[in-house]
Amino acid sequence: MMLSHIVTQRQHRAGYDYARLENDYRMAIDAPSPFPKSMEMGAVRGRPLLNEDRDDFLRRKANEFMLAKTALAGAGGVASREVYQVCVSDRKPESVDNLLIGLNALADFFRIPLDDDE
Repeated sequence: MMLSHIVTQRQHRAGYDYARLENDYRMAIDAPSPFPKSMEMGAVRGRPLLNEDRDDFLRRKANEFMLAKTALAGAGGVASREVYQVCVSDRKPESVDNLLIGLNALADFFRIPLDDDE
């Protein structure tokens, strides 16, 4: 969508950061993937950063994820759903306007600087 100039670099980065945060949160709480694949025999579970206590890692990821969800909820339920469908589930958006509203809310949350063309 960024190549088609539907979303800006800032919005693209916000969507990418949110998808990564959602994945980190799922790993932190040992939640199963929403998109099950075949099992990889050599798979490794998520680990905390070097020298970071596991409990601190879990708490940090959970808090960061909940804050991002709160920021996204402020944009509205439809915008939140659009962001999840596009950025996490990799589906086509039903409403580009709501997607952009959600991505802008996340970009503000992640403190991503405005693009030069905005």
